[in-house]
Amino acid sequence: MPERSEDNIRSRQLSQNTRPDQKVMASPSQRFNSTLDDNRRVNFRKKLLIINLALGDGDVECLKFLCQDYITPRKLETCSRALDIFECRLQRELLSAEDPFFLAEVLYAIQHEVLLQRVGCTKEQVQSWLHARGRASHFRRILYPLSYQGSTLGAKMTK
Repeated sequence: MPERSEDNIRSRQLSQNTRPDQKVMASPSQRFNSTLDDNRRVNFRKKLLIINLALGDGDVECLKFLCQDYITPRKLETCSRALDIFECRLQRELLSAEDPFFLAEVLYAIQHEVLLQRVGCTKEQVQSWLHARGRASHFRRILYPLSYQGSTLGAKMTK
């Protein structure tokens, strides 16, 4: 009887591959899917970098305004580039290669419709999805154009 329990233990150890010096080999399809996921993430990061380079300091301030409900004020103070804001959103899993709608939403809100192509969206798509999928608060989306017009008007009045 004791031999059987030892055999059972050995067979369980072998089937569970509990030896730390052995690596579990992934199947070809698992490696392929993993490579595709990695490529998707890298391509998404490239898109974020390109979008970052296209946005100016004023755009970054607009992004900060639109993201205040999701990123703490202290963290937003440290963000000097759009890429910093995107990183915060990625870390909190509010932005991803699989669901880049937040990015499309804020680009639409700050009227950078040309950059929407980089995300793979059109202005019309964002408009139709905004009600159901929008993550920026409705309040901030309404206030943003008003604050932008107010700051433009204030700048003109001081000249």
